[in-house]
Amino acid sequence: MGLFDNILKKAGAAVDSKIGGSQFTDAINTALGKKNEAIYGTSEGTTDSSGNAPINNPNQAPAQTQAAPARSNTPEKGVVFDFNKAYTAAYQGGETHADIKADDSTPIMSYKNYKGQDLSFDVPVNFLDFDSGALEISDCFMYTPQEVNDDNYDELYEKYFGKGATLQVVRMSNTVEHAVESYLNSGAVANRDGSKEYISVWEDVNGSCGKMLFKAKVENYYNKVFYFYGFKPEGGSTGAGFAIEYNKDIVGTPLELKLHRIFEAVAKTVNY
Repeated sequence: MGLFDNILKKAGAAVDSKIGGSQFTDAINTALGKKNEAIYGTSEGTTDSSGNAPINNPNQAPAQTQAAPARSNTPEKGVVFDFNKAYTAAYQGGETHADIKADDSTPIMSYKNYKGQDLSFDVPVNFLDFDSGALEISDCFMYTPQEVNDDNYDELYEKYFGKGATLQVVRMSNTVEHAVESYLNSGAVANRDGSKEYISVWEDVNGSCGKMLFKAKVENYYNKVFYFYGFKPEGGSTGAGFAIEYNKDIVGTPLELKLHRIFEAVAKTVNY
């Protein structure tokens, strides 16, 4: 051990000899053990020939550290979602309701027009509009297996809330706003420094998907899958996103393909 460690041990022993017991010595030994463990991978260090400085024990395997996931400020540009590609992903997060999973091969229902605060779009009649309670989401629709009406609204909301997929207009999101602004300024999407939610891949769709500018995939989104189209409403001071969110347990299934077909169709109708 080092000279400073020896001084601490002697000081602890001196105090213990005055008051009786070994509580100061024990506390110092515990602290020094944790220090050595953190630095050298072992709680018992070795010393050099002078006995002053701890050195690495050649017989001690180096401590293993787990590398943090790479996060790029310049996401890869490419196809965000390929309908012909088989997707696989480890399951994490919530469980999609069995009734929604079973609705994977039914025809997409007819569309109705929805008028929000400053925009409108067409959405299938089996999507239930509700207040998400999140400040950054201004309009939110929840997937249900049947057409929504005044009589079954409460029943469907209670049964499927949080157990399926949602379409949502996202505002006041640092990740989305920064991506839109960087696209408008440079023609490329960028990640915000320090964000836990980061864009892994994006696709330029300007001119081919209504008023949408680009489509992007967000990683690390509360253990859910999250895609969004970036756009900037006329007169709006910040960028916004039209997004789809769902649990990972339907990745690679026909239901995921169905949801993305709906997502694409609705995004093309966004108007402001």
